[in-house]
Amino acid sequence: LLPPVQALFTRSYEALDHGPKVGLAQLLSVALDGLLLIELLQLHEFTPDQRAAMRKTVEELARGLP
Repeated sequence: LLPPVQALFTRSYEALDHGPKVGLAQLLSVALDGLLLIELLQLHEFTPDQRAAMRKTVEELARGLP
């Protein structure tokens, strides 16, 4: 199971290696992957307000991407 998932992540992050705002695209992707992992492993449960604040911020930052 691990090799196919690693290949998926490799393809996903390589797709972000191009464009004028590579760092921002990669940062947003890593942040969202981290959030998903935290919730998947049940390490923390974010409140609705926390989720709304994070969503708003991610959307604002993503608007800056081409």
